[in-house]
Amino acid sequence: MSKVPVSRRTVLKASGAVATGMAVGAIPAHGVQAVRPDTGVSVYPFPLAAVSLLAGPFQANTACWVRIDTATNWARVFDFGSGTGVNMFLAARNGAGLPRFAITTTGAGGEQRIDGPTTLPVGAWTHLAVTQAGNLGVLYVNGAEVARNSSLTLRPSALGATTVNRIGRSQYAGDPTLDAAVDSARIHARALTAAEVANLHTTGL
Repeated sequence: MSKVPVSRRTVLKASGAVATGMAVGAIPAHGVQAVRPDTGVSVYPFPLAAVSLLAGPFQANTACWVRIDTATNWARVFDFGSGTGVNMFLAARNGAGLPRFAITTTGAGGEQRIDGPTTLPVGAWTHLAVTQAGNLGVLYVNGAEVARNSSLTLRPSALGATTVNRIGRSQYAGDPTLDAAVDSARIHARALTAAEVANLHTTGL
């Protein structure tokens, strides 16, 4: 059974360094409601100070909680980049309805991907995380590894200084806005271990 995340708030901020070799940009804890990309302001920019943490050449980590309310293919949990040619994203559902992480510097045809094996639930909180250490990328769902790609040669640093960094919206204008609540969105400047990802899920962070 998935734990409900402890944090709830509608604002995004960069929270700074939280441990040696690690820093986080996060939706702060202890508010009353998670971010709803589909209501109010439809484009939620992720803090640039946080996205800049992905500039390290070898390691990176992104994590968040998401509660999908309407299942639509290609809606983004996050999408960081500078348009359709240069970006990295996590989609709640790809064309087959499965979660997908992808990174590219040459458009959709050049994407390096990690596709999950099962559809994410609707109406329930799910913890998602993607780590990259060297060429190994791992997708986690609710604290457990579900898929990996050992040929992930593109680094987040290859994206350069990204200009469009958003929660719940795609670089592609035709893709739907995420109909979901997103909470505790984090960027770490290193790849967390499997035990650390599991701890994020267990503690609801």
